[in-house]
Amino acid sequence: MTVVRWRWKILKESLKALGYGALFTFFAAIALAVYILDSRPDLSFWHTEVLPQEFDQNSEITTLAQYFALERALFAALDARTAQASQRDPANKINRYDDRSLASPKRWPQDWNRSFEVTPDNPDFGIVLLHGLSDSPYSLRDVHLAFYQHNAYQLGLRLPGHGTMPSALTQTSWQDMYAATELAMRHAKAKLGDKPLYVVGYSTGGSLIIHYILQQLKQTGTTDVTGLAMISPAIATSKVAMAAQWQERLGSWLGLEKLAWNSISIEYNPYKYGSFAINAGNQIYQLSLANQALLANIKQQQPELLADFPATLSFQSVADSTILPSAVLSQFYDYLPAPNTGQHELVLFDINRYGKQQVLLKREPLKSFERYLNRVGNAPHLAIHLITNIHSDSREMALKSYPDTSAQTPLLLPYSWPSTVYSLSHVALSFAYNDPLYGALPSVEQQSIHIGSMALSGEIGLIHIGSASMLRQKWNPAQPWLVNYLVNRLQPAI
Repeated sequence: MTVVRWRWKILKESLKALGYGALFTFFAAIALAVYILDSRPDLSFWHTEVLPQEFDQNSEITTLAQYFALERALFAALDARTAQASQRDPANKINRYDDRSLASPKRWPQDWNRSFEVTPDNPDFGIVLLHGLSDSPYSLRDVHLAFYQHNAYQLGLRLPGHGTMPSALTQTSWQDMYAATELAMRHAKAKLGDKPLYVVGYSTGGSLIIHYILQQLKQTGTTDVTGLAMISPAIATSKVAMAAQWQERLGSWLGLEKLAWNSISIEYNPYKYGSFAINAGNQIYQLSLANQALLANIKQQQPELLADFPATLSFQSVADSTILPSAVLSQFYDYLPAPNTGQHELVLFDINRYGKQQVLLKREPLKSFERYLNRVGNAPHLAIHLITNIHSDSREMALKSYPDTSAQTPLLLPYSWPSTVYSLSHVALSFAYNDPLYGALPSVEQQSIHIGSMALSGEIGLIHIGSASMLRQKWNPAQPWLVNYLVNRLQPAI
């Protein structure tokens, strides 16, 4: 055997050994991941049982009255199931599926998990409210209450898969949620006739109404939405949601139900799921892709239609771990020209820049917005506002407007950053300091769980609620300004 052939044989054997080693490492890593994921807390009935009365895109439901009737049947089935569990188990004080619990929605004067409708005799305009993923109509409760001062028709829709048990989101698709959105919009428009119809969408609710408007523009050349406001809009999510599908598929193949869950948590929140199904994350990811395809298609083939996209006001925290914050610009507003009526606006909530806590930051969250804030005159159709500290030596908040702030003095707002809060979050924007569930102080009158000020200190691993959930900011010190600005923008001049 020549030296060359001998060396080539050694190389081939070495490469083969490396290949087997890499393959072994890959499968060992998968086995370890599966073991860790399957070692999480046991699943409960709200993870494994699916109520059969839920609406989907194939339901033979054509009116909102039918949708409400189906919803009542759904909650009747939920009540029967939770009553059965309550009779069997001792009282669990922080389980929403125990009627004796502090987390039970039945402790509230109104169950905000359900759809609601407000119908004045002769409304001047209408508002449709669409909540976010794993959430409930409670997320837009304060917006709804603010419009009570005005003569507005209101429809707060509970999206399919929500308000009941997290198991529902193992099967619900974005098409199911969109079908319900279409139903609600048709109903509201029929109620109002030629009067203005506005929409407020929180997170996934924003993505659903974007899809609705784009479909209308593409199919008819016009839309019945007069104006739109979005809070923390889910324009784009991380591609991790797509990768997580393999975890769900592997779990199905191995018969391991826990692998269908991104997180498994005790359900202590009466109006938001603590456990999060992998399917739910995948659905919002797929919806965002569908919206991007629609926008790109219209932009390429019928760009003039996008001028009829209604004037849109968005509120976004620069710190947001649920969605990609800057996507509201790069994957939404960048596609839109100046609207035929009104003006597009974006309000950004900066981090708290007071004191020395910035040295603890891993990154500068405002950096991804800098090119938009500095492009003076390049986006006349989009007004951008930034709520930030009046200066770094003060916790007082101020409003700065872009693109041209050279001749402007920031508008001082009557709000300040709390000393212990370094930023807002995806879930915080629409909730006030005194919110009975998410606010800073518990309500004396309401005998129910209070989540907003839950920041216990002690040893790790001792309590049900994880530190990440407790540390996440749940209310907005400038929320009254947000709601007032939104309400003033979304009503006709009457």
